[in-house]
Amino acid sequence: MASQEQHPVSAAAKSGGPPRKWLMDRVSGQSKYNDRERPPGPCCWVPPCVGSFPGLLETNILCRCFGKCGISGSELFRFVCLHLGFVANILAMIATSYAAFSISLEYFLLSKASMEVLEARDLTGNMSTEVVTIFLGLRGVAFDDPAMATSPLGQQMVFGYDDLCDVAEYNGNMYVDISKDCASCAGDYFSMNAVISLLISVTLFFPTFFSQQLRMYSGYDVNCVKNLLTVVGFCTILLNLNVMVTYFYLCSKESFYEDETVFFDQQGNPFVSEEDSFFVMEYKWKWGWGLIALIAGTGLKLIDVLCNIAVPTPSVTRDAKEQEIYETIVFGVDPKDDDSVDDVYL
Repeated sequence: MASQEQHPVSAAAKSGGPPRKWLMDRVSGQSKYNDRERPPGPCCWVPPCVGSFPGLLETNILCRCFGKCGISGSELFRFVCLHLGFVANILAMIATSYAAFSISLEYFLLSKASMEVLEARDLTGNMSTEVVTIFLGLRGVAFDDPAMATSPLGQQMVFGYDDLCDVAEYNGNMYVDISKDCASCAGDYFSMNAVISLLISVTLFFPTFFSQQLRMYSGYDVNCVKNLLTVVGFCTILLNLNVMVTYFYLCSKESFYEDETVFFDQQGNPFVSEEDSFFVMEYKWKWGWGLIALIAGTGLKLIDVLCNIAVPTPSVTRDAKEQEIYETIVFGVDPKDDDSVDDVYL
């Protein structure tokens, strides 16, 4: 009986509810773990909504099970892995943001951040220019045609995908495959979908920087934040993949020539026999810097997600006994009077 009086009873035990002091201290920036080291600012602490709805956002079985997943819970592994993920996330945002320049209809930006580059070369010498370079973006296409240097349009021209069919009727039979759908790139399934997906993808990077810093401090790490970073990370990856897949299958492969060599008659009609051809066009496709940046950003984001998954949340986020001990010690001993409270959670 005397031993029971020596150990204070936590507030949770008195109220009959589960211990929540460990979580509320993380929300308020007062966690007693690791010499009370904490993230740099309140924006990097646990969101207040987690403390208001712990059963929904933090302590349910799905959150706890996924939070437990990981390779090692050591502080060294946490430091190395999460800092690697943080750097990868910054580089992924830079690369994805660069790829977003492919939305532009300005020649300079589109030529520097295109999804793909198509070089159309006349092998017969019957055309006024030997090579025409075409830069494909998400909203339009840019032409670099030396033969147009003296025309009102100029050598460097940009057309929105809405005008691609008109371009094909004028002189684009050599570049746009008239046997396919020249309006495919302008469709909502590609152009609007790709633009919206890429803009959302870039936007999703910003809130992750605060949550990643929170996870670097084990005294503030929680299941909710790990789950959130994983879900947002996979959403970003899927959005980037959506842009790339729809570009290839709803635009470039549906509007432009895929064959390496195509024969044309004198009127520009394609698919004639080699004997009847007047023009012989060679097409060379290569990835543009925008597509390369988008692929790199997606890969870096995957590294970030894997680093986040590899680090489990602290055991206190799942262990009811440790939560009860934390609450009992905090309520039973004033940390200002007894430094041993901090030593227990080192």
